[in-house]
Amino acid sequence: MAPPAIAIFSDSQEALKSTTLLKRKTPGQHLTTKVFKNFQNRSPCFSIKLYWCPGHTGIQQNEEVDKLAKEAATSTAISQHTLYHISISKLKQKTNRDSRNPPILMNKESHIVKFRTPPKLIIQALDQIEKGLASTINQLCSDNSPLNAYLYQIKQVTSPRCTYCDISETTSHYLIYCKNF
Repeated sequence: MAPPAIAIFSDSQEALKSTTLLKRKTPGQHLTTKVFKNFQNRSPCFSIKLYWCPGHTGIQQNEEVDKLAKEAATSTAISQHTLYHISISKLKQKTNRDSRNPPILMNKESHIVKFRTPPKLIIQALDQIEKGLASTINQLCSDNSPLNAYLYQIKQVTSPRCTYCDISETTSHYLIYCKNF
C-alpha cells in the first residue's frame, strides 16, 4: 500500500521548479533543501506531491501586482522600510514543534486533505476551463476564497462569521449549509 500523500498546490511554477533542483545552487535553495530533509526525517510515512494550479491569470489587478512584484524583485534599490527580519532559529523551532505534533483534523476540516477525485483528474479538468473559473474553483477547494473565514485570517474583515447565520463562513458553509446563498 502506498504511503499517504500530502498534496501541496501552488500557482507558482518557479517555486515548484525550484523543488526539483535541490542540488543546484540558487538563492534560498538551502532553505528548501533543509525543509524537505527535515520533513522527510520527521514524517517518513508520508509522500509529498506538488501540483501546479492556475492562479489569478487574466485578472487585471493581479497582472498589475505581478508586474510590480517582478519590478521589485529585479530592482537594485532596497528600502529599509520594506525589509522584514525573520529568525531562522525561530522558523526551525516552529517546524520541529509542528512536525512532532501534527494537527488532528476535525471532521469539518478533513475535506481539505481527502480527494474524492484523483488530483491528476482535477488538474486535467482545470486545464480545460477558463482560467478565471479554474482559479475560483481552486480557491474554493483550498479554502482560500474571499469568504469571511479566510478574509478574517488575513485581517481583511473583523469577523469570520456569516452575515446571515452567525456561523463561520467557510466554503462548505457557503456552498452547502447556508440557506441564504
